[in-house]
Amino acid sequence: MDRIVKEKRLFKRYPCSLRGNFALSDSEGEIKIKDLSALGVGLIATKPLKIDTPLRLKIFTKKSFPLILTGRVRWCEEGNNNWYTGVAFDEPLFFSLDCLV
Repeated sequence: MDRIVKEKRLFKRYPCSLRGNFALSDSEGEIKIKDLSALGVGLIATKPLKIDTPLRLKIFTKKSFPLILTGRVRWCEEGNNNWYTGVAFDEPLFFSLDCLV
């Protein structure tokens, strides 16, 4: 039986290929940004990030300025020796993301 899964996202996700880093209270690391929306980001980390952990993100945009954001890890799954992770921002972005990706 085929299931129909309804998309729960409220805002468009923008596929992208950006780099950045994250900082936790006790560690930091590099990330690759796979997609970005007004409410969150899909990223690839080199180590697992615990669900509900607060973190600070620094994303290097195509416009050469860093975007500094805070959020919480919502999910994290291992794949290909990396950790695919979803982060929900603490505050929504109130500007067009077209200029960043």
